[in-house]
Amino acid sequence: MTVKELFDDTISQLTNFYGENEAQSLVYLSFKKIFDYNKFQLYQNSGTLVNKKQLVNFNNISHWLKQYKPIQYIFEETTFYNCNIKVNEHTLIPRPETEELVEWIVESNTEHKPKILDIGTGSGCIAISLKKLISNAIITGLDINKEALKTANENSKLNQVKVNFKACNILEPAKYLMNEKYLMNEKYDLIVSNPPYVTEYEKLKMKPNVLNWEPHSALFVPDNDPLKFYKVIIPLAWRILKPGGSLFLEINENLPEEIHQLLLSNHYSNIEIRKDLSGKYRMAKGIKL
Repeated sequence: MTVKELFDDTISQLTNFYGENEAQSLVYLSFKKIFDYNKFQLYQNSGTLVNKKQLVNFNNISHWLKQYKPIQYIFEETTFYNCNIKVNEHTLIPRPETEELVEWIVESNTEHKPKILDIGTGSGCIAISLKKLISNAIITGLDINKEALKTANENSKLNQVKVNFKACNILEPAKYLMNEKYLMNEKYDLIVSNPPYVTEYEKLKMKPNVLNWEPHSALFVPDNDPLKFYKVIIPLAWRILKPGGSLFLEINENLPEEIHQLLLSNHYSNIEIRKDLSGKYRMAKGIKL
């Protein structure tokens, strides 16, 4: 079988699952992974014969794609703001809108050596990218999932940055404020969080590559309590932010007014709700004055 024959056959098969455009994108990524061909090189080598090992590896990727397994989980890695990030079933796949949140944080930062807290760090992508972009920052990342924290530590080593990752159930803040010095005694210049915010109702509209593979505990909240995490994080952040410190949040696109009101009722000033590049309300910022 030639490279072109494998390419055409795989696109034909995956189009039934993803549609032609997405199938092509996935096949190009797969060729890059197995053959190290970009698009131009792929066509240059279209007549090259595929060896047995390449075929087995490629067919393994194709098999999992037909199960709607995200290609990032198949490769066990992705990129986020120019960082290489390992991902697995314990961590969400970083989204482009989260990169926009990081960009907003970086352009807003005025501190030479800010202390930053990332609540619900997951793979560590936000904390690690911020450390690379603000090299003097002192950053702590919290997560309830110890396996996710293990991945986050691997990612910090992979990207050659120092981030202090700690286990914490943020839904029990009183316990941790009393017993954990890193929360009780620290004051932060900046706190960021991308907590679970997808409602159970919205789950019905989600594609199987998300629904069947990504960790539900990092995604979903009850329909009757969609601000479950924000109702804890927003007042907690107020207690441990320095005067003038900022809280940045990724939010549910359908709840910008509710987030604005929650920030307002917890005494934040200069509140701003931003749309992402898709025109959806995805980011919020408040300042403790």
